[in-house]
Amino acid sequence: MKAVVVALLAAAICVGSGLAQAQTLNDQAKCAAQARLAFNEIETRTRPEMLKYLNTDISSTFASYLNTRLQRCFIMLERSFTDMNRRLSTQVDLTDAISRHGYAFWTDTGGTMLTCDLSPPGKARVLCASREEFDAFTAKYLE
Repeated sequence: MKAVVVALLAAAICVGSGLAQAQTLNDQAKCAAQARLAFNEIETRTRPEMLKYLNTDISSTFASYLNTRLQRCFIMLERSFTDMNRRLSTQVDLTDAISRHGYAFWTDTGGTMLTCDLSPPGKARVLCASREEFDAFTAKYLE
């Protein structure tokens, strides 16, 4: 009888684990779709503004991150371009893909950091001093 109970318990754990994994995969797919929508919206708004300031060779990529602990879907957008002075520039932006709250923004032009802005929700905005500080901050959201 003990063996049957143990076997049933083990089977229930396996089925529960499979359902949890399927739910996580479903949530990840939803997050990826939401991140794509956010990316398209952000690019539609940002690209004309960038062109207006004579930026060229604009290339943008993004990745979605489902943070199950925070129950949030994030988009990390990276954009590279040549500025009007012909210097290579990079922007990296971490945003909530649903609310569009910007959590962090980093800009580099010609190898020199221009902006490092951290905006945790409900807390004061912080200007950071390096890409390492930016990466450490964003890592908390990309778990």
